[in-house]
Amino acid sequence: MRQALSVSESVAVPYGASENVVKTYDFSATDKDLQENKFYAKSIGVIKEVDLNTGEEVLLIEFIAPFK
Repeated sequence: MRQALSVSESVAVPYGASENVVKTYDFSATDKDLQENKFYAKSIGVIKEVDLNTGEEVLLIEFIAPFK
């Protein structure tokens, strides 16, 4: 399940800095170990994930836009 926490975060990852990032809290009713925050940038998608139990982070380092 997912809950929106903010739509105005500022987040810097190795790929670059983004403004107006959406921050969510993702969790599972059946798996108590699944608790994470995800950060979504416009026109990119997920740029950062943080496991709230371990502190482990997954950061976007490269993005290649799809062909139009």
